[in-house]
Amino acid sequence: MSIPNPCSLLDRLLHEPNEGTWLEFKINNKAPREIGE
Repeated sequence: MSIPNPCSLLDRLLHEPNEGTWLEFKINNKAPREIGE
């Protein structure tokens, strides 16, 4: 799948007010296995 404007998508996601079933905010976690779980 190609995303025509990834910067626009990222900007939209960053402005979401809350997490949802498909969006989860991660902060200061550099352990990839933990992020995936």
